[in-house]
Amino acid sequence: MEVSRKKFLIFTGLIIGLLLAVALIFFWKAKSAKVVSPVGQEVESPGQAVLPSKNYLVYQDAAGFSFEYPDNVTISEKDIDETVGYAKLELNSADVVGGIKIAVVDSKLSKAADWFENNNVEIADFKINKKELADLEAVEGRNDKKILLIALDKKVLFVFEVDLDKDGFWQKVYDQLSATFQFALPEKESPPAAAGSDGSSGIIFEGEEIIE
Repeated sequence: MEVSRKKFLIFTGLIIGLLLAVALIFFWKAKSAKVVSPVGQEVESPGQAVLPSKNYLVYQDAAGFSFEYPDNVTISEKDIDETVGYAKLELNSADVVGGIKIAVVDSKLSKAADWFENNNVEIADFKINKKELADLEAVEGRNDKKILLIALDKKVLFVFEVDLDKDGFWQKVYDQLSATFQFALPEKESPPAAAGSDGSSGIIFEGEEIIE
């Protein structure tokens, strides 16, 4: 009787050990497998972060400013009431959550830091730093989720709002954008002037004497 009981315990132990081994193998394979989207396409596993491209494009706005941004980021120009503002942009990526919003609007503020209180933003939630945007003094607020950059040029306010992602994609895009931001009007080609062979306008007014 005692022998049969020992055999039963040994057999039960073997079964439990086998089940545990199968469970561990299954867990390991599931963890190392690629993520599959709902439409059946393989996508990158969560551990592989998307990085901003090293190929930069230059965006130039009719309001008179420009900056560089990676070519794997798209810029959308939003409608804005021209009586109160000049530009409203959104930068997004199909592969990364978050983004950057830029607004250039008229303002009655006397200093950039007043924007936080004027927009009911709790300044205590941000680490505040002094910064420069092109040749303008600016105020930057940062926390784990957002960056706010405010600059004031006389009565024109520049507001940058960055919604951060966990891998730092938008942090890098913002750093490039703010470092290359400059004021520059779009280049326009001057219409060709009709000129004579001697460089004059080619127009002869009444009463002018032509000397040969």
